[in-house]
Amino acid sequence: MQATELLREQLKEVHQYVEQIMANVTPEQAHWHPAGTVINSLGGNYAHIILAEDLVINAILKGGAPFFYLNVGWQNRDEYPSATADT
Repeated sequence: MQATELLREQLKEVHQYVEQIMANVTPEQAHWHPAGTVINSLGGNYAHIILAEDLVINAILKGGAPFFYLNVGWQNRDEYPSATADT
C-alpha cells in the first residue's frame, strides 16, 4: 500500500468515526460547554475536525483551495475570524 492510499483510508475511517459520534448529538449538546471556561463546545470541535479534513484533502493533497474557503467567501477577506469566536 502506498502512502497516499494509507492516508486516504485513515481519513475515511476518521470521518466515519466522527460522523458516528455526532449522529445522535442534539443541537443543545453540540453547543454546550462548561460555564466560565474557554473549552470548545462539541460542535466547535466537530467544526474544527471537518475544516481540518477539508484543508488536508483539498489544499494539501490536491494542491487547491479548501472547499470551505472558496464557498464561504473567505478568499475575499483580508483576515480570518477571531479564534475566540464561539462556534
